[in-house]
Amino acid sequence: MTVIAADIGGSKTLLGCFAEPGKALHAVRFDNHEARDASDILHRYLHQHAAIHPAESTLVLAIAGPVQDQRHCQMTNLPWQLDAGQLQAEFGFRQVILLNDLEATAWAMPGLAATDQILLNQKPLRFEKPVTVISVGTGLGEALLLPDQQEGWRVVASEAGHKSFAPFDPASAALLQKTLVNDDVAISWEDWFSGSGLPRLYRAMFPAAHALDSAAITQQATSLADSHAAACIALFVRGLFAEAGNTALQYWSEGGVIFAGGVAQHLQHWFRDRAIQRTFSAKSRHQAWLGSVPLALCSNTEAALHGAAAYGWHQQMRGN
Repeated sequence: MTVIAADIGGSKTLLGCFAEPGKALHAVRFDNHEARDASDILHRYLHQHAAIHPAESTLVLAIAGPVQDQRHCQMTNLPWQLDAGQLQAEFGFRQVILLNDLEATAWAMPGLAATDQILLNQKPLRFEKPVTVISVGTGLGEALLLPDQQEGWRVVASEAGHKSFAPFDPASAALLQKTLVNDDVAISWEDWFSGSGLPRLYRAMFPAAHALDSAAITQQATSLADSHAAACIALFVRGLFAEAGNTALQYWSEGGVIFAGGVAQHLQHWFRDRAIQRTFSAKSRHQAWLGSVPLALCSNTEAALHGAAAYGWHQQMRGN
C-alpha cells in the first residue's frame, strides 16, 4: 500500500507518493491557475507517474478550506469543490480522505526533524501538551494538536482565521476604527494578516501610497528599514504574535505555538525580533505564563504534504 498526499492551497498544489512514512517520492508542484480543478491535477500527476496504482493507494488531500466529515470541501480562495466519493469513483483509489490544510500541517509537526523547527524564544516544544499551529500562507489558518494516549495525537481543525480582527495596540485600534468608519465592513484576521491580506493592510495603513503586492512589500521592507513597507511588515508580524497569544490562552497551549506557511518563511527576521515577540504576552492576565510558552517557526515548506501523508499512514495502521 502507498499513500498519495497533496497540499492544495490557494495558488499551488504539491503532490507526492509515500511508499513509507516520511519519505516522499515523485513530488510535483502544479500551479492551480493552470488547472480546471483538483481532478485535472490528479489526472496529470498519475499520467506522469504511470507506475502508481490507485487501487493500491490511499489518497489524502490537504485543502485550504473547511472540510465536512473528511468527505466534502468548498475551497476558500478557489471556486473548487472536492468530493471524496466522486474522486474515489473517478480514479479507483482504495480510500480518499479530505483534510483541512491546517489539520494536515499540525499532523506533520511531531514528526519533523529538529532542523525544521526554529525555536524563536529558545524554549523546546512539548508535544505531550497542547500545541497551537498557525499557518501564514495565502490565507491564515489555525489548528490545535492534542496529545492522545491511545492515538498518539489528534488534531482539531478550525476556520479561526476568519474571526473578527481584534486590535492589539493604539496603531491597530486606530487603523480598524478608520476602516470601519470608511467601509462599514467587518475585518477578519485573514483580511489583513495573511499573504493575500498583506497588500490590503498596506493600503489601509498608507492609502495615498502606490499599491504594492506582497512580494514587493517584503522586498522593500527587507532593503529599506525606514520604509512604509517595513512599518507594514512590523505591524503584520506583531499582529500574528498577538493572535498567537490569544490562541495560546484559548487552548492553554503549554506545548507551544508553531508558526508555519510560506509567507512566514520570508519574514524570519521579524519573527526573531524579541521586541515584536513581546506582543505575544501583552495581555491583561497570565503574562508570566505566556512568557513560558515555547514559540517556534516551522521552516519546512512542505509540512502540509507530509502531514497529509502522516495522517494517511496513521489511518492505515489503525486498519481504516
